[in-house]
This record gives sequence, C-alpha cells and structure tokens, in this order.
Amino acid sequence: MANYLLAFARAGNQGEAYIARGREAAIQLRVLDRNDHRAYRSLGWINYIERKLPEALVDLRYAHDLNPNCTMTLAFMGVVETTSGVPQDGYDHICRAIRLSPRDPWLAFMIGAQAFACFALGRFEEGAECSRRAIQQEPQAPANNVILAACL
Repeated sequence: MANYLLAFARAGNQGEAYIARGREAAIQLRVLDRNDHRAYRSLGWINYIERKLPEALVDLRYAHDLNPNCTMTLAFMGVVETTSGVPQDGYDHICRAIRLSPRDPWLAFMIGAQAFACFALGRFEEGAECSRRAIQQEPQAPANNVILAACL
C-alpha cells in the first residue's frame, strides 16, 4: 500500500518505481488470496494513478463486492467514479465511507474527495465547505487547496 500512496502523492522522484512495486505486491497478494479485497483495491488505485479508469473501476468494484464496508475502497471508488464522469455515484460512495468511519485516519482524504465530487456536481458551496474541513484536518495536502480554489 505504501508504494502506491507514495506514487499518488508524487513523493520523491521514484514514481514509476513505486507504481511498479505497488502493482507487483498487489498481484502477489491476489495470487496468495484471490478473495482479499486489498489486492483489488490496490490494483484499482494503481490503475487510477496511471489513468486507466475503466480498469480501475473494475478492480475497485470487485474489491467492494468482496468487502462492501471497506472505507478506503469506497473512497477510492468515489474518486474514480467522479473522474470517470459519474460524480453522483462517486459522491454517494464517499459519503458512505465517511458515515462508516467518521474518525478514520484517512478522513481528510475522504472529505477532500467529497469536495472533488461536489465540484464535479456543480455544488460549489458544499465543495468549498468540504475543502475547508479537509484543509483543517490535513493542512499539508495541496489538493484540498486546489479544490477549494476551484469551488470558489
């Protein structure tokens, strides 16, 4: 998981290496246990980073089928759905993730994702409020400031 999160955050100058290691680990996990939702969640997010949106949705939806209460899968699926042009579905999945885990360590990411979905839906006031909450939770995440600016 760490590798694809580092790739997503554009940390350092090893993005391609992080993606390759993340993909390799996810494939190995899938080989070890074809019913482990984390393998499909990881592959889905790696595909998203590489802008392979249809593949990302297939993997994330399968991960969701295996574990419908995984908040990270719901949040990732919401981001990919929003990016793929179905922002209402994305918004719904992100809100469900937040409801399921209101004290989640990844809550700032989820609220930022909610702001992104609001922007895509044209709900700019709600998106700005979500962005402000995400910034308050995680001030070092620049994407939240970008979404706030877009919503304003």
